Amino acid sequence: MSEIKFGVSPAFLLSKFGEGFTPEQVCEAFTHIKQLGFDCYQAEIVTEDKLSLWLNGGARKVREAADRIGLSMSQFVAHFMLEAFKNEDAVLSSYGIAEMNQVFDITSVLKEGTPITVPFGSYPEKGNKQIYLAMVEKMRIIAEEAERRGFPLAIEVQPGALIKGADGIRQFADDVGYHTGYNLDTGHAWASGYDVVQYPQILHGYIYGTHLCDNDGITNLSLRPGSSTIQFEKLLPQLLKSGYSSSLDLEIFTSPDKTDEEYTEGLAYIKGKISRQ
Repeated sequence: MSEIKFGVSPAFLLSKFGEGFTPEQVCEAFTHIKQLGFDCYQAEIVTEDKLSLWLNGGARKVREAADRIGLSMSQFVAHFMLEAFKNEDAVLSSYGIAEMNQVFDITSVLKEGTPITVPFGSYPEKGNKQIYLAMVEKMRIIAEEAERRGFPLAIEVQPGALIKGADGIRQFADDVGYHTGYNLDTGHAWASGYDVVQYPQILHGYIYGTHLCDNDGITNLSLRPGSSTIQFEKLLPQLLKSGYSSSLDLEIFTSPDKTDEEYTEGLAYIKGKISRQ
């Protein structure tokens, strides 16, 4: 087994700076992330209006700062793409296709070949086969371009999404094609009512990235691993046995004054569980 690397999800930046964080603030956080013992970071654009900041020099600044400090980007999260699949009108529109081409431009500066994650949120309407197929077709257009440009594409599934459980994730990825995979957000899966411990086995070969967080299996929170009810002592061995080879990235939403403490404790917890295997 290659050396295991550890990283932080965009929740670190969101906890520190809020949803409007800039490329300059990402650079500011890098020294801090490295000092806490992490190897990797994840970039994210939360709202579409921030695309221009990253396109017009921001991505280059972040790439250069990461190289200087010795951090590697493990994935890019196109969070704003929740808007592209939020309801029937959005799904049937072309919104998100041109915008993802801009994400590919940004990510090509940050790190070639890095997985890019598209999230699917709660769907407020009753789904049907027509809408499902429209979602697949829209993602297929995006995934085809992602593959052409050398980026693995992953989906992230929040509670209430039309895509249900590990089997549904696998089926959707297969329907889209172009080697579409999955970003394992343990909190989302657990709060959706699924046994997240089984996800690595069911999704063997499909997991491209991680958001490791905890909750009570009811409320969709992203708490520090080890602070609630997910059995990471069972989940982590399954994940590592599944052939997953990217970094183990923590997703903890907390207050700015507690960010360092929470991520330090979370990292120690995850490392402790792995060392006992």
